[in-house]
Amino acid sequence: MTIKLNELLDIQESIILMESGYQNNTYITKSLRFLYNTISELSRFNELVDAKIIMLEEMDRVYALGLYNPPTKQPAFWTLLTTVLDTEHQNTFNEFVHAIKKHIAEGGVSTLHIERSEFIEAMREYYSIKLVETLKNCPVNFEFVYNEPRVERLKIIINQLEQSYSLDLSGSVLEICCGNGMATAALSKLGIRPLCIDNDSYSILEGLVSKVLKPEKTIVADVTELTDIIKGEEFDASIGFMLGDIDEFNKPLWKEILIQTIKLTKKGGSLLFTFRTEPEVMFVKDLLEELATGDVICQSETESLYDCWIYIGKKKLV
Repeated sequence: MTIKLNELLDIQESIILMESGYQNNTYITKSLRFLYNTISELSRFNELVDAKIIMLEEMDRVYALGLYNPPTKQPAFWTLLTTVLDTEHQNTFNEFVHAIKKHIAEGGVSTLHIERSEFIEAMREYYSIKLVETLKNCPVNFEFVYNEPRVERLKIIINQLEQSYSLDLSGSVLEICCGNGMATAALSKLGIRPLCIDNDSYSILEGLVSKVLKPEKTIVADVTELTDIIKGEEFDASIGFMLGDIDEFNKPLWKEILIQTIKLTKKGGSLLFTFRTEPEVMFVKDLLEELATGDVICQSETESLYDCWIYIGKKKLV
């Protein structure tokens, strides 16, 4: 059961989101096809249909539709479709929803006014829970996820950067390439709850099962498409730990990831990225030179495999 979605819609039955993954909601081909076919089926009836739908609105625009599926051999459930991440198809989605509404008998249509941000958080939780259920038989190494020496070391590093470089992680924080949340565990200890994103489903699974990643604050998606995945939101700080490996072959990919990350960072917002090698951190410093002001720090603890080089900076105000 997806607690947040059920709470928002105030329903008891199970909910199934039409698109198979969170990122699929940025281009809702499957949902639009389903809505088109539904309208075609309803058009066959000469009378209004006795059915139940829920429309979710914000500022008089419908961004989600729930369709009730009555019990048969299986328990009743709701199918949920949304254009909350797909602005390109917002108008088409609205047209389809209102076309369906015209075929529903009086009393079968409910409208809820819910902020998109609340709905998006509930969506993230839904897909996180779905991932855990889908990969429930995969082994998880809890000791690897929670690396206490690294957690303690990162806590010290972050505290030092806050004092010496005005690092500010008190507001909204985006953590890119979070992996299994090994670094996120240190942030949690410091009371920081970032929105985490990574494209590795198994690593995200490890973090979710180990509870260092929070379901409603975690996304499995391609970070090179960050601005399509995270809509209408800017962050006070953007961070990433142990980014890389960065080499001549994948530099274009990392360039895209970092440029998209900067786009989602507020002007004057804090930037913190750590790396294994000096060439990697210098690549990032040079890349961001026109967009941010930053410094490179070399950690003297050479025995550590993690966070040996640090880029600390702020996005430029202009």
